[in-house]
Order: sequence, then structure tokens, then C-alpha cells
Amino acid sequence: MSQSEVAKPARRAMPTWAILTTLLTAEFTSAFELTMIYSGMKTFITIFGDPVGVGWLITVYLLVGSGSAAICGRLGDIYGRKRVLMIVLALAFVGSVVSALSHTLLAVLAGRTLQGFAGAILPLCYGLMRESLPEDRVPFGVGILAASVTVAAAAGVIVGGVLIDHFPWNAIFITSATMALVGLILCAIVLPRSQPQPRTGPLDLKGGALFIPPLFMILIGITFLNRYGLGLSSPSLWLLVGGIGLLMVWIRHELRTENPLIDLRLLGKRNVALATLAMCAYAMGPQQSQMSFLLMQQSSRTGVGLDLSGTLTGLVTLPGMLAGVFFAPWLAKVCVRVGSKKILIWAGIILLGAVGMIFPSILGLGPAGLFIQFLLQGMGSVALFASAPNVVVAEVPASKTSGATGLLQVNRSVAQAVGSQTVISLLATSTVHDPLTGAGPFPSFTAYLLTASVLLIVASGTLICGMLLRSREQRVSVGAVA
Repeated sequence: MSQSEVAKPARRAMPTWAILTTLLTAEFTSAFELTMIYSGMKTFITIFGDPVGVGWLITVYLLVGSGSAAICGRLGDIYGRKRVLMIVLALAFVGSVVSALSHTLLAVLAGRTLQGFAGAILPLCYGLMRESLPEDRVPFGVGILAASVTVAAAAGVIVGGVLIDHFPWNAIFITSATMALVGLILCAIVLPRSQPQPRTGPLDLKGGALFIPPLFMILIGITFLNRYGLGLSSPSLWLLVGGIGLLMVWIRHELRTENPLIDLRLLGKRNVALATLAMCAYAMGPQQSQMSFLLMQQSSRTGVGLDLSGTLTGLVTLPGMLAGVFFAPWLAKVCVRVGSKKILIWAGIILLGAVGMIFPSILGLGPAGLFIQFLLQGMGSVALFASAPNVVVAEVPASKTSGATGLLQVNRSVAQAVGSQTVISLLATSTVHDPLTGAGPFPSFTAYLLTASVLLIVASGTLICGMLLRSREQRVSVGAVA
């Protein structure tokens, strides 16, 4: 009997739809907790009066999420993915409750830090999908699960907008706590018990401890870049240098460790590296939608802005969500038939067009451009999330599925966190106040134009990575999984 046969767990007699529903519910918790904040950006800036601090409501979630994806993905491989998934959902529930009961920005940030553990949900779900579903259903399931991220993200914006407009701001955290609790209960009832994978060495605790601090240092350095610059006496400079140096120490440690917590050697596979870079370009470019949400809600009295409510802002994203609903099942099948390279290239083209549609609204031509932006972004995101994970899954052995997809999630979350803080810093380069109410500060026309231009350049990376994929190897890999 082979090692893979020994490692494969016995399956409970649960139908495929029940397992898929449970995993989708868990992943909806993660995506909702991230994007619900976008609809409340203007509200939080008005309440706390600190745009940079409010930006950390997004950044701290992404940063903790990246570490959680890396660490918990590996722990799931070792100790059982169902058990770790339930712990992660419990932490997300507690974090939502803490934020809901908070009255200061610092306390809300503490809750968001706990919520960030939900970043591990997606890679754990990939592993659970592979060990719980029949092998011929795995590529389809991976595509559906990955594409659902787009749907859940859009739903988070819409629901978050309605809650911000009609209820106290903490209602969004009460809703996310409810979703986490429902996901936790479903996992306990529906999912079969996971079989821990054998490991040959000690757990890489040092690698886990070294991972998060340099990222915090780099992002804090970016945060204060506008205030202190990059002079020799600037704390921003030394935070960036120290963070990068410590990150190099962590990378060296992971590459030299026999059983690393985050197996960076997987990036030595060409297609895995390119899929990861494509995700990073997406996360630092098209996924930085907080700029568009703030643009829609900002008062036109500031010289730029569309005066939309939180509810209307959410509804502008509805086309993207519908694109996910209708295209996800079809794309999941197409990925298996034609190979993920073509799908990823089309994703890059569509996402590049999506970022380009931000400019008409900055120039004062109304919300139509942003409506098209989210339609294209929904389609492009579905294509990317249906193709890139299948590239990774096809390239690695079953025992490393959660760890490998966790690596994909880690890099995407880190890139999104860096991109988020970079966008906040770019938007803060030039600010204005509402001349009537005095609310603000809000980004100026110049700041929006600069930020959108940078995002457009970064977004081209997804297309370039898709074009560089090895299509022959990709088709063989996907066929092997199917």
C-alpha cells in the first residue's frame, strides 16, 4: 500500500453538495469580514477622524490573515484540517464580537486582528475539498470554491452598505459573528474527520515566529512615509530597512529548514511561482477597491466624489457578484478542458480593463465607469480564482495541498496588505476637507489620479504572468488531477 493511500482518510457518507455548501459557508465568512469594511470607510473616517488609522482596519486583517494562512494551512496538513478550520472560525467569531462591542478605533483594531485568522479558511477548504470529494470532482470543486470568493466579497460590500446606512456601525460585526458561528456549526456536523498527515521532523515554530514581525515593520514604515520621508533620520527608512532585513532572515531560515512551516521551495516550480505572482499583481492592483468605494461615497463638494450612500455603493458592485454566480460553474469546467493558462490570460486582460474604468469617474463623468469596473472585476476575479489555484493544486502532491494553496493565499494576502497600505499612503499625499461640514480629510483629485495610475501599472502583472505559464505542463497537470 502506498503512502498516499495510507494518508487518505476514510470518508463519511455525506453528499458532495453538503460538503461544498459547508466549505462555501466557511469561506463566505472570510470574504465578508474583509469587504464589509469597504462600505464603512467614509463612516469610520468621520467617526474616528484618522484616515490612516482607519486604513489599518483593512491592513491588519490582511496581515494577520497572511500569517494565519501560512501557519494554519501547514497545521491543518499536520493535525487535521477540520480541527484547525473550526479553531479559526471560533477565533473569527470572537474577533467579531470584540469589534462589535468596541467604542474606540484601537479596540476595533484588536477585534479585527482576531478576525484576521479567517485568512486561513480558504487554503484549509482546498485541502478539505481534496480529501473529502471524489477525485473526479476535485477540479470542479476547487473552481467553485475559488470563484465563490468574488461572490462573497461583493455580497460583503452590499450587505455592509445596507447595514452602515440603516443600523449602527457595529451591526456589520454582529453579522460577521453570526456567519462565523453558522460556519462553525456546519463544519462540526457535516465535514468528515480529517486524517492528519505524517511529518518527519519537528514543527517549524521559529519560522512562524519570524514571519509576521518584518511585515508589520514594512507596513508601518509605508504608513509613515508621507510624514517622515526617507532621510537618514527617518523612522520610516529604518523600519523599512529593518523589516526587509528580518524578512531576508526568515526566507533564509525557511529555505534551510528540512520541514518548513511555509515551503518556499514550492516557488521553484515555474507554474506555481507564476500563479503566485499573478495573484500578487491582482491583490496589489485590481483588488484595491477601497479607493473606488471611498470615491463613490466622498462628497462632490471636495472637488472629486460621487455622493453615493453605502447602500448604493454596494449596489454598484452587484454586476460583479452576478458575474461570479453565473460564470463560476462554467469556468470551473472550462479550466479542466482547455487548461488554466488561457483562462488566466483572459483574467489578466479583463482585470486590466477594470482598473482602467476608474479614470472616467475620477474625471467627473459619473458612476457608470465604476459600474463597468466592478462588472469587469467580477468576471476577471472569477477567472483568476478558478485558474490560479488549479495551477498550484495540479503541481503539488496531495499531502501538501493546504500548505501549497496556503502559500498562494499567504502571498496574495501579503500583497493585498502592502497594496492597501500603499493606496492609503498615496491617497494621503494630497487631501481636502468637505467645505460645508468640515468632515475629512479626504483624498484630492490629484491623489486619486496618482493612485489609479499606479494600480493600472501593477495590474498588468497578472496578464504577463499568465502569458509566461507553460501550457503543456499545465494541461498535463490538470488532467492528472481530474
